[in-house]
Amino acid sequence: MSLTKKTYKICAIGSADGNFTAVLEFINSLQEKHHFDFVICIGDFITKSKSDSNAVSDLISGKLKVSVPIYFSVGSEELPEEILNVVQGKTPDVCGNLICLPSIGSIKLTEGLKIMSACGIYTEDEPQDLNNTKCIPEYSPTLDASRLSSLKGECDILFSNEWPPNIQNNSKLSLIEAPAGCTPLETLLKSCRPKYHFVPSKVYYEREPFDANSSESSNRYTRFIGLASFKNKDKQKFAYAFSVQLPDEPSSPPLNTTVSPFAPQMLKRAADSLVKSTSEGDNAAQDLAVNQQQRKQKKPRIGPESCFLCLSNPAAAYHLIVAIGTESYMALPKGPLSTTVTNENKMQFPGHVLIIPLAHVATLSELDEEAYQKTIGEMNKFKDSVKKMFKSFGLEAVIFEVNKKQGVHLLWQVVPIPSSKVPLLMPAFEKQSAEARFSFQKRDVRPKEYNYFRAILPNGEVLVKPLKFRERFDLQFGRRVLANVLEIPDRVDWRQCSQTVDEEKKDAEDFKEAFKPYNFTLE
Repeated sequence: MSLTKKTYKICAIGSADGNFTAVLEFINSLQEKHHFDFVICIGDFITKSKSDSNAVSDLISGKLKVSVPIYFSVGSEELPEEILNVVQGKTPDVCGNLICLPSIGSIKLTEGLKIMSACGIYTEDEPQDLNNTKCIPEYSPTLDASRLSSLKGECDILFSNEWPPNIQNNSKLSLIEAPAGCTPLETLLKSCRPKYHFVPSKVYYEREPFDANSSESSNRYTRFIGLASFKNKDKQKFAYAFSVQLPDEPSSPPLNTTVSPFAPQMLKRAADSLVKSTSEGDNAAQDLAVNQQQRKQKKPRIGPESCFLCLSNPAAAYHLIVAIGTESYMALPKGPLSTTVTNENKMQFPGHVLIIPLAHVATLSELDEEAYQKTIGEMNKFKDSVKKMFKSFGLEAVIFEVNKKQGVHLLWQVVPIPSSKVPLLMPAFEKQSAEARFSFQKRDVRPKEYNYFRAILPNGEVLVKPLKFRERFDLQFGRRVLANVLEIPDRVDWRQCSQTVDEEKKDAEDFKEAFKPYNFTLE
């Protein structure tokens, strides 16, 4: 009998520095749009010295809204006595949906996901005698290394207040100023091998994935992430959205995987052997050219922290998101091409929508085989669902994409077209391509093919223009063709179609309402 698969949507939030009410407001707002299964708050979420005592009382009594399960623990400071009185010897639930884990402890959710906490400040001195204080050992802000041995087995998520030592070893990222590290955490990481390890940090830091067990290959990889404090003045990233699927299945190493930071430095060269080449056949020469060019330019690729299409980026336009799956999501674009007028007033919102993979990839060929199949499958499912919605309004859909390995983050664009305009599409694409001195191949793209422009027409015909490495191509080509077909040439440039935030929010709500009967993510 096969086990039922469960994908958790999760968000981790940096230290609140005691201002838990502001964090709760942020989480409640976030939850309305993204429907996380739970949230983890690291660092000093609630503290005795910084948290408002009246707010603590309101929290315990249930007067404050907590819209999603939140897990937290002690940070570097003591918890308020009111919190300790609730959790001591009874239940970790401070109130509905708010769970306080012991400084060293674990919890296993119904479907099997395991969270570990190893919090508090580490000192090599003997832990103080806490018998005569209000602070009980299980919730002490001191990390008692002798109690770490009580944490048994592997876990999916670990959060701690201290960093492990030498976490930047064997990494190709620029060095940052980091704490010296807590040696007992190295031992814990090797044994529990979490998929994600979160710590508080002065700046946002996301290390390349690694196998924490340096002595053997385990097919289990850890992502170490330092989150800045909530709403910090330097505007460093403090929120990180991710997903965990259970049960585990064998998979290829993630992109940029390195050997363990706890392995000897001499093994650094072995890092490259951990990552398989994901491109094959006809693309091999272009792979070599891309790699050589990147080494020559030494220009770092834009990462998730700076990508406006990555949901882990706090600067992303969350209000434009209309649906989130397990591998991809849909969002409205800034400056939509279509309008209610081009929709012949059949649909009272623009309808132009983007289908975007959750993974930060310029082309799906960067994904391992399992992730590729899941992502392409779900993106096609979104595409077909949107086409059905358009059909219900008497409209058709044109899908186009520019797929370049030197790009930042892949997206598909879906634009509604009146049925009366469909016969004009093929001549328009052919005319525009002739003016640009190329001709289309009438075929679909091959699995894991990249470097191309593709347009999918309502009648099922597919037009492909392969792109050579470093070939100049008009990124607005698809939009330019459709603007001509829809007789709105002044809307080719999306910047000339800007909307107010309120207008964007209304369009998003209208789209979501219309899409409900076709939104498989709500099932």
